[in-house]
Amino acid sequence: MKKYLIILLTLSTLLIGQNPDDFILSGKKKIHSALEHWNEQEMMNARAHFERGLHLNDKEWLFRYYIAYCNDQLVHYYQSKGDKKTALTYLNDGIKQLNEVIKLNKDFADGYGLLSSMYGEKMGIQPWTGIMFGSRSSTLIRKAIQLEPNNPRLYMIQGTSAMFTPEKWGGSKEEAKELYLKAAELFKTDNPPPLMPHYGKSDIYAWLGQLEVKLGHPDEAKMYYEKALEIDPNNNWVKKQLLPRIK
Repeated sequence: MKKYLIILLTLSTLLIGQNPDDFILSGKKKIHSALEHWNEQEMMNARAHFERGLHLNDKEWLFRYYIAYCNDQLVHYYQSKGDKKTALTYLNDGIKQLNEVIKLNKDFADGYGLLSSMYGEKMGIQPWTGIMFGSRSSTLIRKAIQLEPNNPRLYMIQGTSAMFTPEKWGGSKEEAKELYLKAAELFKTDNPPPLMPHYGKSDIYAWLGQLEVKLGHPDEAKMYYEKALEIDPNNNWVKKQLLPRIK
């Protein structure tokens, strides 16, 4: 117990006087580095960075958002490894964090959007939860778009939902493509403030590529993957996973 108190006191001392904005920007760089050459431990370190930032008692909603964003990346990682148990651990915590986010900031569209996405991921891992979270996920993304109708990340999330939802439950690959193309167009002028989420400008073409694969169009998929790498040559997801499958 004494050792724990000493560690906590040390952390608190280190955080005193730190600017929350600088702390967030530093954390975003950690996330970018982890994604650039996908590294599980780096993403965990980025997550821990934002957890420490909660002690600054300022912009809690934004710190919690980035904790959830790190969780979301770890969910994708563990799913790719077939480790559903660990994926669900990060997924459930991410949902918990984001529910706090939208309580703290009711006007934060990206918070509603990511929460909608994570409910969708939960339904993908545990289909039986669809009866509980399907309507909730749809309501959240509609709320997000109502708040920020020109936010491309929201249409990317909505498009992904349309792509993976079975047609008998309202999914549509054609609708997904329309939403993805709308997001791609909006990304051309997307310029959020430095502290805010800005991901997606390259990834939207990764999603378009995956959609074309599902539609049986490998040449079109390859074109979109190459477009993603034109925007971000270090997009590890496209470079090391998606494009090699086409080749």
